[in-house]
Amino acid sequence: MTTKYLYVIILTMLLLSCNNWPPKEVRIKEGRKLISAALEMPTRYDFVAGHEIKTEDEAIEFAEPILFGIFGEDNIKDEKPYSVDLVDGYWILEGNLPRGYHGGTFEIIFSARNGWVIYLSHGK
Repeated sequence: MTTKYLYVIILTMLLLSCNNWPPKEVRIKEGRKLISAALEMPTRYDFVAGHEIKTEDEAIEFAEPILFGIFGEDNIKDEKPYSVDLVDGYWILEGNLPRGYHGGTFEIIFSARNGWVIYLSHGK
């Protein structure tokens, strides 16, 4: 069962971390799969905002310090502009690479209700 969820997460990361993001409706559909898989995984993170995160700007303000601390501020800032979507009560933020660059980007998913991080990764 865990292999199935890992496959869904990896496939979603590949689809969503490309230089050209898919249309919003595709990101939302894939985001729902990723949220479901992340909620099934035993891994939990100790990051919680303790308050509702209502806007894209608030989501970025919450996520950036976490990402900077783990992956380095310069690395994360190089992945702007971020893809930011609110899907079924969860914020999904992903980095973007400039055209011609190869490598992975960050992905973080957290609850809009309280900032509870359910998924965090960075591709290579």
